[in-house]
Amino acid sequence: MFRRLLPLPVLLVVLSAGSACTVVEPGNVGVQTFMGTLKDRVLEPGLSFPNFNKVVHISTQSQNYEVSFSSDDPRAAVSSDMQTVGFGLDMNYFVPSGEAARTLVLFVSRDPNAWERIIIAPTIDQAVKSVFARHTLRELIETREAVRMEVAEAIGILINERLRERDPSLEGSIRVAQVTLTNLDYSREFEAVIEETQREEQRVRLARNELERIRIENERQVVEAEAQRLAAVERARGVAEAMHIEVEAQAEAYRLLREAGVDVNLFRVTEKWDGRLPQVSGSDNVLMNLGGLQ
Repeated sequence: MFRRLLPLPVLLVVLSAGSACTVVEPGNVGVQTFMGTLKDRVLEPGLSFPNFNKVVHISTQSQNYEVSFSSDDPRAAVSSDMQTVGFGLDMNYFVPSGEAARTLVLFVSRDPNAWERIIIAPTIDQAVKSVFARHTLRELIETREAVRMEVAEAIGILINERLRERDPSLEGSIRVAQVTLTNLDYSREFEAVIEETQREEQRVRLARNELERIRIENERQVVEAEAQRLAAVERARGVAEAMHIEVEAQAEAYRLLREAGVDVNLFRVTEKWDGRLPQVSGSDNVLMNLGGLQ
């Protein structure tokens, strides 16, 4: 049985090889240190043999950082109209490469979990407070998306400033992927003021809409009246033109009758006679009823 055991030198080699082997998971890199000294080579995902170097595993995938303060928290922000505003913020960030991870280990901390405390947390606090201080509380509420974009831009700028303060090579080693304002918290008294202001604005909008409706209705009536006036003028003009044409036609007819030797006055009497004989006739103050002779 003892003959099957590996010789001691071989066994030591196998044990040394096993202890020198490490696996870097996908989405991570390995930063090597030996006796406190940082090594240049960064281990990529997979099986590696760092010999006796210590390996710090660092994620290069998107990571999440959340923070939330109520309005009565001392860390809450203050708006430009001196209202205390609590907030909730959710940020996704990532370390873009193995070299970025190595410089963070070298100049920030060898503990990746400390990077949020050293760089990210104070940056978010500074960015949110600086942006909120430029807006009234009402603006923060009503233009929340625009404020979110301002905060995201400020965080990206301030992170790089903090990194450059430690070493210029750190710029871009932590990148912001997304920032979301998840909550705004403020006093109930101010909330009541905002609600009343919104109701008043709603009443003003309704009044303006009613005035606009009345203005449009008045304009419509004016247009209709003008249209009726123009129609009446056109009708009167049409009647006048028709009468004028009739008079001219009649005058032309009488002219032709005169040229033909017809007594126009007699013609006009005949034209209007209904064919009935007179009912009364007389002379020398004597009148006779001729109706019974017909």
